[in-house]
Amino acid sequence: MKGFLLFIPALLFPYLTAALVLCLFFGGGVIDTLFSGTIWCGVALLILYFFVSLICTIVNVIRNIAVGCEARLCALNSMILKLSQIPAYITLFVIGLGCLLTIFTFGISFTLVLFDCMAILLSGVAAVPAVVNGAREVKLTMAEAVVSGILGFVFCADAVCAVFVYMKIRRAAGEKEGGG
Repeated sequence: MKGFLLFIPALLFPYLTAALVLCLFFGGGVIDTLFSGTIWCGVALLILYFFVSLICTIVNVIRNIAVGCEARLCALNSMILKLSQIPAYITLFVIGLGCLLTIFTFGISFTLVLFDCMAILLSGVAAVPAVVNGAREVKLTMAEAVVSGILGFVFCADAVCAVFVYMKIRRAAGEKEGGG
């Protein structure tokens, strides 16, 4: 997939978050072995990974907009990114819901909300080239581009919006090429 390589860190972020939390509860000696017995080292590494992912995503967004990457390809990349993160979000939701059941793990739920927001920021930024280039190529109206750009940062609506943008751009590309 052309232009997707720098989105891979953003794709992996929610999975790494889920893996860290699962290691906390079910990992046994994993926390001791990897993070010297403290979860805070893992959290610090995850935050560092977020910033690396954000830089990679921003670089890719700038490149895709500046070079004028085809809107259909940008929309496909955005859709793949958002749809492939759904299992991680479901896992994080179930873990967060379970952590709300006891006062001792209540703080973990709030931390997971923070990491979910960080993940949605990454995938929302990654969706920007699809709507910008879609509007530039006149495959999306300006209103559709603005609404889709905003919905790219909203939980659940982002995946639905990514599919909508891809289908709309693909349909518009098919009509201009004379196909369907």
